[in-house]
Amino acid sequence: AQAAQTQPLEAATALSSKMAMTGTVKFFNPNKGWGFIECAAAGTDVFLYKGDLKGMCVEPGQTVQFNTIQNEKETQAQDVTVVVAPHEASYFGEIKSFNPMKGYGFISSPAFPEQDVFLLKTDLPGQHGPSGTPVKFKVVLEAKGYAAKEVMLLGEAGKQVQMMNQMMGAWGMGPMMNMMGGMGKGMGKMGKGSPMGQMGQMGGGKGMSKGNMVWQPQFMKKGMGPMGGPMALMGKGMM
Repeated sequence: AQAAQTQPLEAATALSSKMAMTGTVKFFNPNKGWGFIECAAAGTDVFLYKGDLKGMCVEPGQTVQFNTIQNEKETQAQDVTVVVAPHEASYFGEIKSFNPMKGYGFISSPAFPEQDVFLLKTDLPGQHGPSGTPVKFKVVLEAKGYAAKEVMLLGEAGKQVQMMNQMMGAWGMGPMMNMMGGMGKGMGKMGKGSPMGQMGQMGGGKGMSKGNMVWQPQFMKKGMGPMGGPMALMGKGMM
């Protein structure tokens, strides 16, 4: 268990004597890549851009150390160091490659310039991640190197995952069963014993067999075999 503990990149977490200020992350949007630091010494909230995080991602409430510059609009943080426990550190990256057949791929990240981070499909939302997709993730150190954990898809791919999760959470199995019910309205005519008719019954459709939730095949005359619904009607014409 100890061998799999997170080992953050030293350059991303080591303190620097050049750091002039310390503050707390007030807000940060990983999808947009910016937020603000609350810092009493600065006298105002300090703008924080992900490009100044050396590949790391921050959460509200985390402590950061930084220098500042004054641009046209606001005070902006530079040379930011995130003061965080190794197992709590999060990083920005991009899916470099992913093989859906083999179920694994790699993430490239500025925080790990020497080695790509191994990515297993079970750590991906939906177990799939298109190449080029921006991600937020944590890491553990395994026998062969860094491996990504708790992967979050960002950008358009992330929005699609979020929408699907919201739909599933709000509707549950209702839409699927309603769809099956609608199918059943047209499938009931296929016969009380047909499997499609039973699917319609499960969804609440009309014209299905009553009471039986398990398909029991109808048997045709003259040894035609177990067939029901329209096949049985066809059989009448064949006999």
